[in-house]
Amino acid sequence: MMIELIVAGSLMADAQWKHRARLDAPKEMLPLGLGAAVAASETGWIAVGCGRDSDIGTDAGAVAIWRSESEGIRFEEVVAHPSNRRDCAFGAALALDQLASVLVIGAPNEDGRGEWPDDFQMGRVYLCEWRERWKVRATIESPHPGIGAHFGAVVATDGTRIVVGSPDHSGAGFASGRADVFIRHGDSWVCEGALLAPDDGSGSISGRRFGTSLAISKDTIIVGSPQSSGVGYSSGRADIFRLCKDGWQHSARVDAPSPQSSAMFGMSVAIWSDRRTLREAIAIGAPGETPTQSQSFPKHAGVVHLYDSHGAGTELERWTLSTTLTSPQPWCGSAQFRPEAFGMSMALRLGVIAIGASESCNPAVAGEGHEEGEGSGAVYVFRSTDLSADTGNSPWTFDARITAPDAALEVHDGYRIALGFGHRPLLIVGRLGNPDLSPGPGRANVYERP
Repeated sequence: MMIELIVAGSLMADAQWKHRARLDAPKEMLPLGLGAAVAASETGWIAVGCGRDSDIGTDAGAVAIWRSESEGIRFEEVVAHPSNRRDCAFGAALALDQLASVLVIGAPNEDGRGEWPDDFQMGRVYLCEWRERWKVRATIESPHPGIGAHFGAVVATDGTRIVVGSPDHSGAGFASGRADVFIRHGDSWVCEGALLAPDDGSGSISGRRFGTSLAISKDTIIVGSPQSSGVGYSSGRADIFRLCKDGWQHSARVDAPSPQSSAMFGMSVAIWSDRRTLREAIAIGAPGETPTQSQSFPKHAGVVHLYDSHGAGTELERWTLSTTLTSPQPWCGSAQFRPEAFGMSMALRLGVIAIGASESCNPAVAGEGHEEGEGSGAVYVFRSTDLSADTGNSPWTFDARITAPDAALEVHDGYRIALGFGHRPLLIVGRLGNPDLSPGPGRANVYERP
C-alpha cells in the first residue's frame, strides 16, 4: 500500500534537533573547504571529506576527523593522501562502519599505474584504521580498471565488506558502470565479486552509471542507477544483490511505482534490517520525480520511496512499495524557482530517516536576484515509532526541517548527510559551498537529538 506522507499546516519546530557544532575546514583543506562527503559511526567518530568547486570539479584532497563525546565535539586530525596529492579527489567519497573499524576513502580522480592517457582517472580507494591515530593501512584498486571509470566515486561498508562503485566504467558500454565487493582477510582486502548492471532486454546499458549509489547490510547490497533510461530519460532504477553459495547474485530489480523521465530514481539508497522480525526494508531517493499530487508540488520536487521485501533470497523475491515520503515544505513563499532535490542524499538508522534537499530555498537569506534564497539547502527528518508494525498506515512521521544557522545562497546544505551516535544521536550535514559567493568554502554542521 502506498501512503503519501504530507504534513499539513505549519511545520513542526526544529526543537528536537539542536545545532551542536560547526565543522570548519582545517587550513590543510583550504581554499575549497570540506563537506562533499560525510560519514559517522555509532562510536562517535565523524569524517568529513574535501570540498568541491562546482565549476571545475576540483577537490582539496584530504579528510578531517572529529570525535563526539559528552563534553563536546573535538577535532582530531587531518588524513591526507599518502603522497600529498591534491588533484585526485581524495575524500570525495567516505564510509565508516558502525564500530569504526575501517574508514574507507575514495579517490576517484586518481590516475592508474599506466601511461597517459590510458591511466586517466581510473580511481583508487584507501583504507584507514585507528591505532592511536587514523592512518592509511591499505589501498584497493579496481580488478578491471578503466579509463575515466572513477573507481571510488562511491563507497559503502559494513566493516566486513567494502563495496566500491565505478559509475563511469565503460566495460559494458559507455558509462554503463559497475561495482566491486571486497572482503577482509586478516590485514588485507581481496575482491569477492563484481556487481554488473543486468541486461533488461533493452539492448544497451550505456549511460546508466550503475554504481552511483550503494548500500550494504550483511548479505544484501543495493545499487542505484539514476541515469538508467528504461522508462524515459534518466528515469532510474535500483538492483538488489544477495550473497549466495555461488557468490553475489542479482536477486531483484526495483523500479519506481510510476517511473518518470528525469526522476533519477536511485540517486540515493539505504537499507534497514530488523533482527527481531527478520524484516528488511530499503529506501530509494528520486530527487527529480514529480509527486503524484502535481498541483501541490513544483515539478521534479523529489520523492523517497520505501519498500519491504517478500520471499527474500528466493526466486520469488519481490519488493513491495510501503511508503512514499515527500517534502513537507516544497514551496518557498509563493514560488519555487527550481526543484529542491528532495532525496539527493539519505541516511537511515534506528528508526530515523534523514533526507537531504540540497537545492531547497530559504527566504531568510534572499539576495539581489535571488528573491527566494534558492540553493541554500535543507534536511528533512522523519521518525518511526514502530518499524515492525504491519499496518495499513505509514509508521513514519515528520520530525523536523533542519536548516543551517549560517545558511546562505547556493551553498547546498544537505548534499551529503550521515547519521551516527556520539553522546546522543547525531546528524552530520555536508555543505558543498560556493567559492564564488560568501561564505565561500564548504563546511559541515552537526546536530544532536536529546
